[in-house]
Amino acid sequence: MSIFYPYEWATSENIYTLSNKIFTSSGTIRKNAENACRRLASKYNLEYNDVWSAVKKNYNFYWNSYKQNNPKATNAEILEAQNRAFQNSLYNRIAKQGSIEYLANVDEYVWLPSSSDNPRDSHELRYGKTFSKDNPADSFPAEEPHCQCGIKVIKYAK
Repeated sequence: MSIFYPYEWATSENIYTLSNKIFTSSGTIRKNAENACRRLASKYNLEYNDVWSAVKKNYNFYWNSYKQNNPKATNAEILEAQNRAFQNSLYNRIAKQGSIEYLANVDEYVWLPSSSDNPRDSHELRYGKTFSKDNPADSFPAEEPHCQCGIKVIKYAK
């Protein structure tokens, strides 16, 4: 049996180096994020539009959360928050792809608890439950924004 935490794996990928080069104050944040998505799509042989739409969706989640919690932020803080929002959404997209690839040859797995300080209640209900190709979960661990849940493989496909 093996254990896999997609979000942790994604943050250890080369996107960290890539994001340090891309998420800068030069150019527009959106243009830099689009370029990052193109590189990510190319690296993982994905459709650019799929990656970009997933990143935009996740970005909106992070950005709206930031705006609600920081109404008096300075321009520098806003720029940094926008960069972080796009970075997090890219990590999440890589984590989702990692989960899909990891589960491709798995017949049965257990949903492991999140490594996050604030796990979702809906995900806590899945902890310890077994899922399979015949009985799949409605989403993969790390598919939703900021999900840091893991997977423990019970049975691989033959």
